[in-house]
Amino acid sequence: MIDYVVLLLGTVAAAGLLWILASTVINGGDSEDAKRVGGLLIVIAYVVSELTPSRFLTVTPAIDLASGVLTLALLILGLVLLFRKHILSRWS
Repeated sequence: MIDYVVLLLGTVAAAGLLWILASTVINGGDSEDAKRVGGLLIVIAYVVSELTPSRFLTVTPAIDLASGVLTLALLILGLVLLFRKHILSRWS
């Protein structure tokens, strides 16, 4: 049951990501949009790490490695988008 709740959470996060990206293309973006995208990427990273090895795919070493790399990439990108202003201000 919890797998389906996590899958629903991931689906809503992916839809939110598409909604934000579409509104950014239409209306132009700002730093708040980047923070929203960063948060949604972290949610999607959680969903990938939770669901890929457990229920919806047969786990092979290649899928396990790909899932780990994708999770790590999404987490890093999400954190950079969330804390971009703080990171840039420290380096300048």
